[in-house]
Amino acid sequence: MTFIPRFAIFVAGGFLCLPLRAGPPPEVLSRLADDSFKEREAAQSGLLDWAKRQPGPAKEWLFQRSRVETDPEARRRCLEVLRSLVVEDYLKEGKGYVGILMQSIPVQVPGSPNAKFGIRITMVVPDSPAAKAGLTPGGVIVGVNDQVWGEPAAEVAFSQWIQSRLPGSKVTLKLLENGKTIDRPLELGRRPDDPQGVLAGSLEERRRVERAAQDHHFQQWLEQRKARK
Repeated sequence: MTFIPRFAIFVAGGFLCLPLRAGPPPEVLSRLADDSFKEREAAQSGLLDWAKRQPGPAKEWLFQRSRVETDPEARRRCLEVLRSLVVEDYLKEGKGYVGILMQSIPVQVPGSPNAKFGIRITMVVPDSPAAKAGLTPGGVIVGVNDQVWGEPAAEVAFSQWIQSRLPGSKVTLKLLENGKTIDRPLELGRRPDDPQGVLAGSLEERRRVERAAQDHHFQQWLEQRKARK
């Protein structure tokens, strides 16, 4: 069977289905089932690099390829690359997430004549955006971007503001250190379905749960795509 990947573009009067000419290099495809494990890994890495440059058409190409590929190893690696693209989209959906436990406290912000409220960090979830940004228990947040808090429920306002942003958004936290405010950039993650659940168990267990959630999302994506004739 000759495999001709295609994509649709809108033209006057409807959609026109055209071949996807910018497919992965033939040498990459030919090495996906190579006898050498090192070559297979390198080919999959090359396929992923190609797919990330054009994720929309690449997802369709990989889906179709996985349905016609006769070599099990090559098919599995095409699906793994497709999963990477789908999961990357999944991680950019939902609500923003920092990964801390916190409590509101009164603070005196340098340069402000009025008393304010800030957030004391009581716990940092390992491997969370907060941990990656270098936040530690005991740290005090007095603002985020242009947000500051004049009411006691600062942690509620902070949580609502963060959740209103998309995963992957870049924000700037204002930290109070040694009587001065410093800026700390942070990239938001995707809020877990069970935020409290991530506090229980080991880091390995949390990663296992997240991996299972990603696998479930990918399987749903595949089923929805197969349902489109």
